[in-house]
Amino acid sequence: MLVRPHCDLAITRATVLSAASGWTPTHGCDLVIDAGRFIAIGAGRANAFSATRTIDGRGLVILPGLVNAHTHSTESLARGLADGAPLARWIEAVWQVLDAAPLPTIDLGVRLAAAEMLRGGVTAVVDHFRQTPQRTEAIDAAALAWQSTGMRCVLAPMVRDRGVPHWVPAVDEVACSIDRQLAACVGAVDRWHRPGTRLQVAFGPSAPTRCSDSMLRALHDIATDRGLRVHMHVDEVRDDTIAAHASHGMTSVARLAGLDLLGPRLSIAHAVWVTDDDLELLGATGTTVVHNPVSNLRLGSGRAPVEKMLARGIPVTVGTDGAASNDTQHVLEAVKLATLLPRMVVPDPAAWPTARVGLAMITTVAAHALGLGAGDLVEGAPADFAAFDLDELPLVPAHDLATQVVLAGAALRARHVAVDGQLLVYDRAITSFDEAAVIAAARAGSTRHAR
Repeated sequence: MLVRPHCDLAITRATVLSAASGWTPTHGCDLVIDAGRFIAIGAGRANAFSATRTIDGRGLVILPGLVNAHTHSTESLARGLADGAPLARWIEAVWQVLDAAPLPTIDLGVRLAAAEMLRGGVTAVVDHFRQTPQRTEAIDAAALAWQSTGMRCVLAPMVRDRGVPHWVPAVDEVACSIDRQLAACVGAVDRWHRPGTRLQVAFGPSAPTRCSDSMLRALHDIATDRGLRVHMHVDEVRDDTIAAHASHGMTSVARLAGLDLLGPRLSIAHAVWVTDDDLELLGATGTTVVHNPVSNLRLGSGRAPVEKMLARGIPVTVGTDGAASNDTQHVLEAVKLATLLPRMVVPDPAAWPTARVGLAMITTVAAHALGLGAGDLVEGAPADFAAFDLDELPLVPAHDLATQVVLAGAALRARHVAVDGQLLVYDRAITSFDEAAVIAAARAGSTRHAR
């Protein structure tokens, strides 16, 4: 008697959208998963295996797990504040309380952000984790919280040694020193960074305008020595460009080039006010840009020239930014705007990003930029996926599923979500932590500190 090989999970007869097929739907497709990876994909492939668990995929469209390439987790506790405020006034209204957040609040903020992302099909995130000054115990609290969610996270503790907010007491100047903050980050790398696992640590300087050359050089040397990624804000608002020229006589991108920070291991959030010369540098070095269209609109920061970036071959990914400057953590909403905003100002439709380009931004491009594997539904890749119901109203009737998934935006909610084949959302219920308890705690501890 022929004994079929074992597998952990089989999904049968689903509709699959993958970059490998040009985002053209493959119907009646099986996905077979074992030891955290896809081991067989195709029609009838599940028949050759004995699965511990089987999901009937009829009525499901399955995508690679989505990537949110820039957010600030604790902002999930500060939604709806400071409407109508540009960045400078928004920071005053939002961050003073969050900077002083106790450890249980950090844990709660991470889980609340994770719950919303998981329900939107997100399996991986870059958390530009902000505390001023950065605290070892705060980083550890965030790391533990992300581990408990089961999601992939690149945790990038934010550091700065210039422009420290006025609410940070003078006595904490030592805590904001280069040595103290980098020591906290290096300690986090030692404790938590495990390449190829669900939790990695990157360095997260706040922005070139908020970091001295000394800090950026020290950070570059450590990151290069340890093979770490670096993630920072660059030219989010016009004032950033003014400050860069006033302080250094050049753009922030040119300064980063001079400090040898540009390259495939750097991802920069926003890049709204970059020049054409900056774009040439970014393209030549393979630096990734993380586009955050919703928060840019919310704060009136401007529109990043995504079409120019794509034309130069710059890897462009998408982030929601924190929930306090977006009010959701739904990456499909962000990528919908990423594809549509250029159509308001770019006269040539051939230069408009399509929905398929948008799907790549939040899957394959992001996964490659962040070292997360293929970011696609292919054999041998980590089994990260999001499954949506085909009877969701924005997908009915199904003329072009790739376009409809992107343009549905925040209307879609995932039925199943998995990382390494582990179902973190099953039949619309989060399995890795108690979502109801998180919601209750967030309601009970709500802090309304807007002016």
